[in-house]
Amino acid sequence: MRPLASIQQVEEAVGGGGPYSVTASPLNKLQLDAVKQGLQRRFSVVQGPPGTGKTTFLVHLVTALTNLELDPTLRRTGGQPSRTAAEETFGRILVTTPSNQAADECLRRLTKESNIPPQFITRVYARTIEYQYGSKLRCGGGAYDSNLLRTQHKVKDSLKEHSLHHKVMQAKEVRRLAERLEHERGAQSQWNYDQGYEATEQKVLKESKIVSFSKSCELDLINFLRITTCTSALSHGALKEPKEDQHTKDATKTGTAARRPGPSRAIRFRSVVVDECAQATEPEVVLSVMRAEERAILVGDHKQLGPVVTEHNLCRAYLSMLERPILERLAERKDKTKLCSVMFQKQYRMHDAICAFPSQHFYGNLLQNVQNLQHLPAPATVWPQPDQPVVWIDCDTPHQMGTVIQVGNARSLNSVPLENNTSLQNPGEADLIVEAYKRLMKDGTCQAGDVAIITPYKAQQQYIERKLKELPGGLGKRANETSVGTVFSMQGSERHFILLSFVRSIAEGWALKNLAMQGSDKEIRVAVTSHNPALRQTFESHIGIAAKANLLNVALTRAKSGLVIVGNRTVLSEGSEDFFQLASNLSERGSVVPAAQFRASSFRFAKAS
Repeated sequence: MRPLASIQQVEEAVGGGGPYSVTASPLNKLQLDAVKQGLQRRFSVVQGPPGTGKTTFLVHLVTALTNLELDPTLRRTGGQPSRTAAEETFGRILVTTPSNQAADECLRRLTKESNIPPQFITRVYARTIEYQYGSKLRCGGGAYDSNLLRTQHKVKDSLKEHSLHHKVMQAKEVRRLAERLEHERGAQSQWNYDQGYEATEQKVLKESKIVSFSKSCELDLINFLRITTCTSALSHGALKEPKEDQHTKDATKTGTAARRPGPSRAIRFRSVVVDECAQATEPEVVLSVMRAEERAILVGDHKQLGPVVTEHNLCRAYLSMLERPILERLAERKDKTKLCSVMFQKQYRMHDAICAFPSQHFYGNLLQNVQNLQHLPAPATVWPQPDQPVVWIDCDTPHQMGTVIQVGNARSLNSVPLENNTSLQNPGEADLIVEAYKRLMKDGTCQAGDVAIITPYKAQQQYIERKLKELPGGLGKRANETSVGTVFSMQGSERHFILLSFVRSIAEGWALKNLAMQGSDKEIRVAVTSHNPALRQTFESHIGIAAKANLLNVALTRAKSGLVIVGNRTVLSEGSEDFFQLASNLSERGSVVPAAQFRASSFRFAKAS
């Protein structure tokens, strides 16, 4: 297929020949190849394992796309382009993500690490969020709209100026219509406000900025860069194809009004980038990509957590399809000759000892550790090996049903146990987590904000939070700066020290008793080998959500300088081949210790060199 841009045009867009540049870290070879591939190909895929600079790549990619669109040699008008013709050939860029948090982070990094003018970038929020921030648009919901109760997203003050609803509501016409709507409640006033609001949206999205187009021509550039979620990209009125409003249609049918055209023209996008696309369902990704006129670029990692489907009233087959990332399906294609795909390999986050197992087990041993990374020193009271800041504390205390404090719609606190055994806690593991936390803080090697505590279960999260607040000597107050969350909430984050509690510590049935699984690795292996799929499936039910390989990968790869794992080695290894391999790997490295040894008051590992 013919490339969308020549080698020279791509080099100009990437190498500083365009008007805009990136102040962030420079790209390595694979990242640079991925940017060039995205500019030249109609469809490309980028896999970014943890810590490999995926967001940095995204900033460079969007900046390069912007420079490419401003390149006069790409214009199709011939000769000196006219202003109108140039506007028609200028392509817009749409960046979508599956979550508002990811979209906000993309916006923050773009505005901070590139010199693209802020007025060129517009963040489009869902109508329900716009309503929370003052929009009175009829389709934005009402005071009792159930969607508003589910959508509680706070727009940071530093990002407000880039939001579409903020720009629209600052317009004089919209402010005037809003004041009239307050005093003249009625269908006509509401209709007038809706029409004025939507018209201002179109105007804001097409507002001008004078930049140099060529030596002899200046171009009024449209506001070309949109950032939004995959859902809003499909449903938001400002990004939809234009169509007549119902009022106009009814008037036309009855002959009481002349036929009036809808909005001026459709908003089309030359390029569409889907970030974190492994966390979006395949329909969300595909429908977003269909907005692209020329190129689509998928960025994500199917080895991390996939889509979360909240609607469970679906047949199991369809539900399993929705939960499978599109990147995973593309990676398993037998014919990959036409699929342009790049996987980043240099990781800039983890200590070598932390990266070793994820690289070997999840990424084919391809991750390369960048040397001279800035890591905090590892205290000798936590790690068995002075040069290996990783430890598995083998804890066999049983888990139990927990309770979760939920904030109701009326802001009342309700303590309710979750159904289907999905909310668990393990006080014994929590005590070990708190002990490891105190040792990290006591040695003065890190601050409270350098530590995060992760667990798969909400009940365990809240139990640990309560234990931290009870710490004496001012440590409890400082613990407020420590992030405590579930694995799902921590994806995309990083901390110097990560403490993991996997909670699950009970295996039911005859298998555990008859196999005497407290024995050797060989005995544990019986349950997880592929030669016994039925037995393994039985054991998998004993560790629930912890059996997901992607969840384990995300949990292990949040740490930069040190990693503490607390869990029942026997039970976890029974139910998961991944846990078995992890336990075996750490055992060979001398990084597995019994809980009793860790708790010993005289406990101290060999001094760090």
